[in-house]
Amino acid sequence: MFAYIPNLLPKLYNNLLIILKHISKKSPNKYCNLKFLDAGCGIGLTMLLAKNIRFKNMRITDAHGIEIDETLINTSKKLFTSSISKLAPNFKKHNYHIVQNNILNFKYYDKYDIIYFYCPFDDTELETKFENLVKDNMKMNKFIIGSNSTCEDKRFLQLSRYNNVYQKIKT
Repeated sequence: MFAYIPNLLPKLYNNLLIILKHISKKSPNKYCNLKFLDAGCGIGLTMLLAKNIRFKNMRITDAHGIEIDETLINTSKKLFTSSISKLAPNFKKHNYHIVQNNILNFKYYDKYDIIYFYCPFDDTELETKFENLVKDNMKMNKFIIGSNSTCEDKRFLQLSRYNNVYQKIKT
């Protein structure tokens, strides 16, 4: 298991802005509500960031996570029912949800606009299996952040040369 690195939050913020700007260029007048999924979400800090990001007429309205560790899920529940309601009063709990599951068994990757993950496995073979599962099951024109192998996959367009931000453009 990898330790969470706090400097990933500013990078995630930039990656989310890359996606929102990309959508805005394609549909400048369209109002857009997006669904965000963090696979291997821990206590859900990236979900909180995603839920509060805005760009022009776009925002992430639903931030969901998948976590296998019950202790992390319970910590998240405690954190987000007390502290967050004071810090972010417009944060709606029903749009913020963590499911206890193994990310290899999750069946709903096709329901999300943006899928994020950061080193969910310390085993290269399992990580590759997971990445392939996500890439195969996500819908066209949806986005993935965090994949290291996606750059080799011709079904995906890299949106930023320096970041692992991709859009699925082919089936």
